[in-house]
Amino acid sequence: MASELWEEARTRLENAISMYLDSCLGLEKSTSTVPLVGIDNTPACLTANNQIECFHTRMVELLNQSHAALARTRNRLVTPIYRIPPEILGKIFEFAVDGINKNLPMDLDGF
Repeated sequence: MASELWEEARTRLENAISMYLDSCLGLEKSTSTVPLVGIDNTPACLTANNQIECFHTRMVELLNQSHAALARTRNRLVTPIYRIPPEILGKIFEFAVDGINKNLPMDLDGF
């Protein structure tokens, strides 16, 4: 089921982010003994900086897209209008826009 797959993926993502944080902290700790001499503009440092920026940007984009998809899903589940079949909803809007020009047969015997 889609919700079970989503739950599993969410759990895996949380674990992956935790592991990534741990590795970043470990990398930070391993370099804390290196003496800092100004700003390092070596190719390795510039490449690392670019990778950090690109990775962060991509993760933010993906998380924003995920957030939007989940918000749309939530809205469909809690908003009653989404429960109306699309063909009926289309007719309602068609009548609202073009209703004056349509002659609809109506059974008024019940009134």
